[in-house]
Amino acid sequence: MAKTNFFITSDKRDLADGQMAMISQDLDSIRKYGWELIFQPPVNSPAGAYDRPLTMAAKAVGETGMTLDKIQVDRVNDRVFYAGKATPSDLTVTFDNLFATKTGVHLWEWFKTIYDSTTGQFTPLFLEAASQGVFKTQIDVLQLNAAGQPFTHQKFYGCYPTDIKWAEKNYSDSEFDQVTVTFSFDFMDQLAGV
Repeated sequence: MAKTNFFITSDKRDLADGQMAMISQDLDSIRKYGWELIFQPPVNSPAGAYDRPLTMAAKAVGETGMTLDKIQVDRVNDRVFYAGKATPSDLTVTFDNLFATKTGVHLWEWFKTIYDSTTGQFTPLFLEAASQGVFKTQIDVLQLNAAGQPFTHQKFYGCYPTDIKWAEKNYSDSEFDQVTVTFSFDFMDQLAGV
Protein backbone atom coordinates (compact mmCIF):
# COMPACT_ATOMS: atom_id res chain seq x y z
CA MET A 1 0.00 0.00 0.00
CA ALA A 2 1.44 3.32 -1.06
CA LYS A 3 1.79 5.99 1.59
CA THR A 4 0.18 9.31 0.77
CA ASN A 5 0.31 12.65 2.47
CA PHE A 6 -3.31 13.19 3.53
CA PHE A 7 -3.21 16.94 4.09
CA ILE A 8 -1.08 17.98 1.08
CA THR A 9 -3.06 15.85 -1.37
CA SER A 10 -6.51 16.63 0.05
CA ASP A 11 -9.01 18.44 -2.12
CA LYS A 12 -9.96 20.49 0.95
CA ARG A 13 -6.55 22.14 0.96
CA ASP A 14 -7.49 24.22 -2.07
CA LEU A 15 -9.85 27.04 -1.20
CA ALA A 16 -12.91 27.65 -3.30
CA ASP A 17 -15.95 29.90 -2.93
CA GLY A 18 -18.10 28.72 -0.05
CA GLN A 19 -15.56 26.09 1.05
CA MET A 20 -13.49 26.16 4.21
CA ALA A 21 -9.99 24.75 4.42
CA MET A 22 -9.54 21.58 6.46
CA ILE A 23 -7.35 23.26 9.05
CA SER A 24 -9.78 26.12 9.62
CA GLN A 25 -12.50 23.94 11.11
CA ASP A 26 -11.85 20.19 10.84
CA LEU A 27 -8.95 20.19 13.27
CA ASP A 28 -10.91 21.62 16.19
CA SER A 29 -10.26 19.86 19.48
CA ILE A 30 -11.78 19.27 22.89
CA ARG A 31 -10.97 22.18 25.19
CA LYS A 32 -8.95 21.21 28.25
CA TYR A 33 -10.97 23.66 30.35
CA GLY A 34 -14.35 22.17 29.31
CA TRP A 35 -14.94 19.53 31.98
CA GLU A 36 -16.81 18.69 35.15
CA LEU A 37 -15.96 16.20 37.85
CA ILE A 38 -18.84 14.35 39.51
CA PHE A 39 -18.50 12.22 42.60
CA GLN A 40 -19.92 11.98 46.05
CA PRO A 41 -17.88 10.92 49.08
CA PRO A 42 -19.41 7.71 50.46
CA VAL A 43 -19.66 9.08 54.01
CA ASN A 44 -21.35 11.99 55.74
CA SER A 45 -19.48 14.28 58.07
CA PRO A 46 -20.29 15.96 61.40
CA ALA A 47 -20.95 19.07 59.31
CA GLY A 48 -24.15 17.44 58.06
CA ALA A 49 -25.48 15.07 55.49
CA TYR A 50 -23.88 15.29 52.10
CA ASP A 51 -26.67 15.71 49.56
CA ARG A 52 -24.88 16.79 46.37
CA PRO A 53 -21.65 15.94 44.58
CA LEU A 54 -18.54 18.11 44.87
CA THR A 55 -18.83 19.20 41.24
CA MET A 56 -18.50 22.95 41.76
CA ALA A 57 -15.62 22.62 44.18
CA ALA A 58 -13.34 20.76 41.74
CA LYS A 59 -10.87 23.23 40.25
CA ALA A 60 -8.29 21.07 38.48
CA VAL A 61 -7.83 17.42 37.56
CA GLY A 62 -4.30 16.15 36.95
CA GLU A 63 -3.33 13.84 34.12
CA THR A 64 -4.07 10.21 34.70
CA GLY A 65 -4.25 6.92 32.86
CA MET A 66 -2.97 3.36 32.75
CA THR A 67 0.51 1.96 32.15
CA LEU A 68 1.32 -1.54 30.96
CA ASP A 69 4.40 -3.19 32.40
CA LYS A 70 6.67 -4.85 29.85
CA ILE A 71 7.74 -8.47 29.96
CA GLN A 72 11.14 -8.74 28.31
CA VAL A 73 12.04 -11.99 26.55
CA ASP A 74 15.60 -12.62 25.30
CA ARG A 75 16.14 -15.23 22.59
CA VAL A 76 19.71 -15.55 21.28
CA ASN A 77 20.38 -12.13 19.72
CA ASP A 78 16.77 -10.93 19.79
CA ARG A 79 14.90 -9.06 22.46
CA VAL A 80 11.12 -8.80 22.27
CA PHE A 81 8.48 -7.45 24.62
CA TYR A 82 5.02 -8.58 25.69
CA ALA A 83 2.35 -6.73 27.62
CA GLY A 84 2.43 -7.33 31.37
CA LYS A 85 0.31 -6.14 34.26
CA ALA A 86 -1.62 -2.89 33.98
CA THR A 87 -0.88 -0.23 36.59
CA PRO A 88 -3.31 2.67 37.04
CA SER A 89 -1.73 6.04 37.74
CA ASP A 90 -3.13 8.16 40.55
CA LEU A 91 -5.88 10.72 40.00
CA THR A 92 -5.09 14.11 41.59
CA VAL A 93 -7.88 16.66 42.05
CA THR A 94 -7.60 20.19 43.43
CA PHE A 95 -10.73 21.49 45.17
CA ASP A 96 -11.71 24.99 46.23
CA ASN A 97 -12.56 24.80 49.93
CA LEU A 98 -16.07 26.23 49.61
CA PHE A 99 -18.35 27.24 52.50
CA ALA A 100 -21.54 25.89 50.91
CA THR A 101 -20.32 22.34 50.37
CA LYS A 102 -17.89 22.23 53.33
CA THR A 103 -15.44 20.64 50.91
CA GLY A 104 -12.45 20.26 53.22
CA VAL A 105 -14.53 18.78 56.05
CA HIS A 106 -16.18 16.16 53.85
CA LEU A 107 -12.91 15.16 52.18
CA TRP A 108 -11.21 14.79 55.56
CA GLU A 109 -14.05 12.68 56.96
CA TRP A 110 -13.74 10.43 53.92
CA PHE A 111 -9.98 10.19 54.42
CA LYS A 112 -10.59 9.14 58.03
CA THR A 113 -12.63 6.16 56.85
CA ILE A 114 -9.41 4.80 55.32
CA TYR A 115 -7.01 5.84 58.09
CA ASP A 116 -8.02 7.60 61.29
CA SER A 117 -4.92 9.25 62.72
CA THR A 118 -6.62 9.84 66.09
CA THR A 119 -7.14 6.11 66.67
CA GLY A 120 -4.55 4.54 64.38
CA GLN A 121 -7.19 2.38 62.71
CA PHE A 122 -7.23 1.48 59.02
CA THR A 123 -10.65 1.27 57.34
CA PRO A 124 -12.51 1.26 60.69
CA LEU A 125 -15.93 1.29 58.97
CA PHE A 126 -14.97 -1.81 57.02
CA LEU A 127 -14.93 -3.76 60.29
CA GLU A 128 -18.48 -2.74 61.19
CA ALA A 129 -21.11 -5.07 59.73
CA ALA A 130 -23.80 -2.36 59.74
CA SER A 131 -21.87 0.01 57.49
CA GLN A 132 -20.93 -2.68 54.96
CA GLY A 133 -17.43 -1.20 54.80
CA VAL A 134 -18.05 1.36 52.07
CA PHE A 135 -15.03 3.61 51.61
CA LYS A 136 -14.57 3.49 47.81
CA THR A 137 -16.64 5.37 45.25
CA GLN A 138 -16.86 6.13 41.54
CA ILE A 139 -15.54 9.35 40.01
CA ASP A 140 -16.72 10.62 36.62
CA VAL A 141 -14.86 13.29 34.62
CA LEU A 142 -17.15 14.68 31.92
CA GLN A 143 -15.59 16.36 28.89
CA LEU A 144 -17.86 19.06 27.48
CA ASN A 145 -18.30 20.23 23.89
CA ALA A 146 -18.46 23.88 22.81
CA ALA A 147 -22.14 24.06 23.82
CA GLY A 148 -21.33 22.87 27.35
CA GLN A 149 -22.92 19.45 26.81
CA PRO A 150 -21.20 16.19 27.81
CA PHE A 151 -19.24 14.83 24.86
CA THR A 152 -17.19 11.98 26.33
CA HIS A 153 -16.27 10.98 29.81
CA GLN A 154 -13.85 9.01 31.92
CA LYS A 155 -15.07 6.70 34.66
CA PHE A 156 -12.83 5.78 37.58
CA TYR A 157 -13.99 2.81 39.67
CA GLY A 158 -12.99 1.93 43.22
CA CYS A 159 -11.61 5.38 44.11
CA TYR A 160 -10.45 6.34 47.57
CA PRO A 161 -8.14 9.11 48.82
CA THR A 162 -4.50 8.22 49.51
CA ASP A 163 -3.14 11.73 50.04
CA ILE A 164 -4.75 14.98 51.22
CA LYS A 165 -3.09 18.39 51.50
CA TRP A 166 -4.40 21.84 52.37
CA ALA A 167 -2.93 24.83 50.54
CA GLU A 168 -0.55 27.28 52.16
CA LYS A 169 -2.18 29.98 54.26
CA ASN A 170 -0.91 33.44 53.35
CA TYR A 171 -2.23 36.95 54.13
CA SER A 172 -0.78 38.36 50.91
CA ASP A 173 -2.82 36.08 48.61
CA SER A 174 -6.33 36.71 47.36
CA GLU A 175 -7.04 33.15 46.23
CA PHE A 176 -9.55 30.59 47.48
CA ASP A 177 -8.29 28.09 50.02
CA GLN A 178 -7.67 24.78 48.29
CA VAL A 179 -7.53 21.10 49.17
CA THR A 180 -5.56 18.74 46.92
CA VAL A 181 -6.49 15.07 47.09
CA THR A 182 -4.77 12.16 45.37
CA PHE A 183 -7.05 9.23 44.65
CA SER A 184 -6.13 5.63 43.96
CA PHE A 185 -8.50 3.70 41.69
CA ASP A 186 -8.92 0.10 40.65
CA PHE A 187 -10.24 0.39 37.09
CA MET A 188 -10.97 3.12 34.55
CA ASP A 189 -12.78 3.50 31.25
CA GLN A 190 -12.90 6.21 28.57
CA LEU A 191 -16.39 6.29 27.07
CA ALA A 192 -17.24 7.80 23.68
CA GLY A 193 -20.61 9.03 24.95
CA VAL A 194 -22.32 9.92 28.19
